[in-house]
Amino acid sequence: MPIKWKSGPRFKPGVILKRVRAVRTVSETGQSFFVGFDVHECTPALQSMLSFPDVAENVDRATLVWNALSNAPPDLSPETFLVAINRQLDELLATKIEAYCVLTTISLLAPRSTFERTVEDCQITFLKGKFPAEFAKRESAVAQQSIPVKETRADYCRVIVRVHAKSPQSSVSNALRALDLQRAVWCLYANSDMEIAGQGWKPINVVKLGPIHTVHLADGELATKSIWFEPNYAEVSSFDVGTGNYKKLSADTFAKLQKSNYRRVLVEALLKFVRALDERDQNTAFLKLWGAAESLLVPDHADYEKFVRRCSFLYKEREFHMQLLEHLREYRNTSVHAGDESDLAKTHCFQLQAFFRPLMLFHLHHSAEFSSLSEANDFLDLSPDPAALQRKRYLLDKAILFVSPPANS
Repeated sequence: MPIKWKSGPRFKPGVILKRVRAVRTVSETGQSFFVGFDVHECTPALQSMLSFPDVAENVDRATLVWNALSNAPPDLSPETFLVAINRQLDELLATKIEAYCVLTTISLLAPRSTFERTVEDCQITFLKGKFPAEFAKRESAVAQQSIPVKETRADYCRVIVRVHAKSPQSSVSNALRALDLQRAVWCLYANSDMEIAGQGWKPINVVKLGPIHTVHLADGELATKSIWFEPNYAEVSSFDVGTGNYKKLSADTFAKLQKSNYRRVLVEALLKFVRALDERDQNTAFLKLWGAAESLLVPDHADYEKFVRRCSFLYKEREFHMQLLEHLREYRNTSVHAGDESDLAKTHCFQLQAFFRPLMLFHLHHSAEFSSLSEANDFLDLSPDPAALQRKRYLLDKAILFVSPPANS
């Protein structure tokens, strides 16, 4: 299935491409040149207007759009752009898959012994000590780059993610996605429920990625001169994942994800959760975390009545929790529409996390019993009144007999 423009009247790619044409020059050899910065404003807008097929899930879409603009014919239009971007996708998909190693750090205390996890087809190795000698060029490559962050402190765990991909860019995307999913599972259980005042700038997640990522070939050589880094990085204390029951909880969670009938939905919600609580801006963190909960409770459209009702179904003290959810709903609306920057933003994040956690655990424990997220939400839409449920069961049993009576009746 090819890349297409999203349907509906909202998007008009021709308007954006007209602006690109005005700043684009194509040489006799077919090379494109762009004047000014307009094209950098247009490329993300074009990306939002495109519908990508599943085969492009792990493709660097921003690079795909840029290459299409650079290689499209002079008569740039919505039609010729689609031809160009699908040609770029076909060429990328035809590229040979290579083995890469993505090196980074993570806010875990270096383990007593090296251990491995396989997540999203990536082999993640958490090292006891330093990176192996074959990756020595990482240090000099980072030193040569002018980036606004420094390497993490010595007690952070060094990580190697081995991944097969069609390009260095795709390898980094796949590796960080796998690491984020592992972090999400750890943070689901390990994040604090609340904290003392005065640390509003500090991200809630106890397990965060380090600030710098490099990608290497299997023999340790750098695969590209590019360095990936986290521009809004905030250092947190090292967390000891070897304490408590975190390794067993992690293994159990991944086993439940594997059995889920809507695994992909749960994975995406976990990724939204962990990326939300990486934020230092707690208002941004709250809105992103709300989006993670929305993806489970009201995935089709923002129906906040259903959001509150479905989430509160999980609790015995339903009326009390409905009121807390209404309070968070009000804060969410205030933040979006009035740009409110409440000093209590981090408290609100903790409160919302306290709802997201049992919601995710409900799905992890029961999603194998539901055929889809939609069926799970039908369950959450049931009445919390036992008498009403008994009456519904009576009517359902009666309906079954009505449409399929016993053979001897």
